[in-house]
Amino acid sequence: MKNGICPKCSSTEVYRSKAKTGLEYGLVVDRSTPLLNIYKDKSWWPDVTMLYMDFFVCRDCGCFEMYVQDIEKLDKLEDCTNWIKAQ
Repeated sequence: MKNGICPKCSSTEVYRSKAKTGLEYGLVVDRSTPLLNIYKDKSWWPDVTMLYMDFFVCRDCGCFEMYVQDIEKLDKLEDCTNWIKAQ
């Protein structure tokens, strides 16, 4: 979808969110928790990495995809406490 073509219907009516970083996207869980966080520990003040996202949607079929903007931050997933590797 990043190339402007929908993987579901092959339409070129793909739109990307304008916001580059932060909560301007409006996608949050609960009332104020960002959509994607990586927690390194469970202490009182945990080491948290916020993952900013790029969002794409197809106007024709409604297919929706999201991608992490800074994929190098995903290196922290191995040692985090709130994500596990899918088996």
